[in-house]
Amino acid sequence: MIKAKQKDFKESGGTNMQSIDLKKIGNEIKVRRVKQGIQQTALAEMLDITQTHLSNIENGRVPGSLKLLLKLRSIFGCRLEDLVDPECDEAPVKANDKRMRRIKVIRYYENA
Repeated sequence: MIKAKQKDFKESGGTNMQSIDLKKIGNEIKVRRVKQGIQQTALAEMLDITQTHLSNIENGRVPGSLKLLLKLRSIFGCRLEDLVDPECDEAPVKANDKRMRRIKVIRYYENA
């Protein structure tokens, strides 16, 4: 039973999550870097990684960590979804959308 599960895990690429395309993520990082006129060495310094590691991420050879992706989000001024799923065209949630949670605002008044 355990060997069957390990086999399924290996056949799925080592993950049971939705397929992650490292080349698309890396390409999106590279496109945004070039559009902002940032050299690879400069971006690597901002991220506190080597230029070689950044090159490997941009070419889809290795995944970037969540911490690294969050730093990139701040540098590029985009959403995390824009980096990891550039083809996702979901519209932002509208105020009247049923999925949006309602939050009650309670005001406290000081009695003078």
